[in-house]
Amino acid sequence: MKAPHTIFSTELRGEKRLLKARLGNLFTPGDKRRGGGLLALALCLTVCLGALVSCRQEPAPPNTDALADAALAQVLDYRDERESWTLLWVTTSDGDTVCAFSYDGGPHAAGLGNLLLLAADGTTGELTGTPVFLSGDQCDALSWSADDGLHVLCTTVTTYQGVDTCGGGEVVYADGTWNWTWPAAPGSPDYQSYWADRKGVITLGNLDLYIRGDWDPATALGTEPQWIYADTKLFQEENPAAGMARAYVAQVIPTEVAGNADFQITGLTLSGTYDDADTGRTVEAWALTYHYQDSGTSNQVESPEGLHIYLCYPTGNPDPTLTFLLGSSTDTDTERAARLLNQRWYFPIDSIPDPEIYTPWGFDFADLSPAMEAAASVFVSSDSQRQLNALWFDPVDFSLMQTQYLTYGRGSTNGAEAEDVMVLFADWTWTGEPAVMNTGEQRLDWSLILLRQNDGNDVWALDDEGY
Repeated sequence: MKAPHTIFSTELRGEKRLLKARLGNLFTPGDKRRGGGLLALALCLTVCLGALVSCRQEPAPPNTDALADAALAQVLDYRDERESWTLLWVTTSDGDTVCAFSYDGGPHAAGLGNLLLLAADGTTGELTGTPVFLSGDQCDALSWSADDGLHVLCTTVTTYQGVDTCGGGEVVYADGTWNWTWPAAPGSPDYQSYWADRKGVITLGNLDLYIRGDWDPATALGTEPQWIYADTKLFQEENPAAGMARAYVAQVIPTEVAGNADFQITGLTLSGTYDDADTGRTVEAWALTYHYQDSGTSNQVESPEGLHIYLCYPTGNPDPTLTFLLGSSTDTDTERAARLLNQRWYFPIDSIPDPEIYTPWGFDFADLSPAMEAAASVFVSSDSQRQLNALWFDPVDFSLMQTQYLTYGRGSTNGAEAEDVMVLFADWTWTGEPAVMNTGEQRLDWSLILLRQNDGNDVWALDDEGY
């Protein structure tokens, strides 16, 4: 049966005449109307489009100085010829450019470090919304993006005759406008009331808040803290080590500096995590940076280079209530430092670790040996009926027992200071008659609490023991 013939059919019939015509047509020169013109047009369009793409110029970066000048013209009625400004940071929000500046008005009355926040349309480059201007001699600002816009956390401090007046808060830029979300709009009664006796310091993405202390430069209270740490207001998820970092800094920098809120933690980054099978604990090494102003020289003091703090918790259970600050070190080998700070030190101690390691115990490694010798002597005395099997120091168990002793034990009434309280642990066996205990009965993890006998001396004596 023959298939119907159509214009789309390809006939494969075998007549010699048709086959000869087909072969001849293949080798005949000339225009066969194969679409050459269309192909040439396509190539031409491709070249033209490529040229257009290559000639298109990227938008010029924003002129931040010009934006600052225009913004200042909006918010200030008078500008001193000595004015200057410094760009703190620039970012974008939904295509718009957002900048933060520190503005020096010239004379002190105009503010030496005012905060200026501005935004410019990403297409036209024109300012959008009313710029934010907060007066001060010092300022700080931190930004982050969220679903509702660009959030900016900011602080200002004005100092006159040594007395600080503070301000700041959280403001959000969205849809071309700035809106204050906390504590209130600047200049409002609620804003003035909130900052009347408070100071804020931006720390690790959140705000450390201080309340005014008893400091007065004109009286004997000039040595008292002007500001006392109260709490931290969270605007973002807090770094899990932030609380320990604050506790550490409060221990190692001068009290008057911490009290005056002149220090700021500038960085806290996890560097390493190490599991210790012997203690059943996990140790984290956190790289810490901070700075503060020296009250004597007015110079800025930086944290030691390579500083790490070390935290530990039971392996597999990073519960903040079970996390302890082991200490710090500038050792570049963080794993070695973690091991030294976390390990149990057994009697007798063969060597003392690197003195660059700092511990929050109130005493140092050099105190361990004389304290252990004093504890061991209790078991080897002529009237002792206890055989010492092991004696050691554990940094975490020590911290728990020392707190209990000072809060609820004999230390709550005898006036002992933390740096004079040593807690050791022992395993021992009763070797005496079975009147008190069964002969051969053991006590494990037995606490031995010793007190330093003289200030700064290495003489220790047993004060209490038990569970």
